[in-house]
Amino acid sequence: MADIVAAAGMSKTTLYARFASKEDLFRALMAQLAEQRFPPIPSLIEDHPDTPLDEVLREFAERSFAAALTPDWKLFDRFIISEGARFPKLIRDSVGWRHEVIAMMAEYIKFCANRDGIACRDPGSVARVYLMALRGFIAEANSAGRSVSAKERREVASQTVRLLMVNRGDW
Repeated sequence: MADIVAAAGMSKTTLYARFASKEDLFRALMAQLAEQRFPPIPSLIEDHPDTPLDEVLREFAERSFAAALTPDWKLFDRFIISEGARFPKLIRDSVGWRHEVIAMMAEYIKFCANRDGIACRDPGSVARVYLMALRGFIAEANSAGRSVSAKERREVASQTVRLLMVNRGDW
């Protein structure tokens, strides 16, 4: 906490007035980075009521990759993995947040299926597969410490969406 106080140019009293513990500070940081990482899903429905699902999924993937493959997120991703045993609530919050994103994406997939007149028996599973595919790419790149070009992000986003959409009739 001393390093954080020094870097922020504030007193420990000020820091602890806002964050009661290191865990609370890390949770707030995780929430801020998560907001940057994933675009707001409710606005997808409002902003793209007539846009084809594959276009929105591709845009969502590209924006997510661009945010999650930043140096700040890479460091934070590594922190969550390395310090999870010391801060179990942080891990639980991270998993809980992912479940919220899956639920919101499932709602959007169901919205598009209804709009397009296509049956969708399990939008939650479709959303989970899609988001975990994105997470897998992010985790691989971040754990390897490699840079990912904008071109590669676009290609992976397109491939992921194509693989998902080719089976849309079986959802």
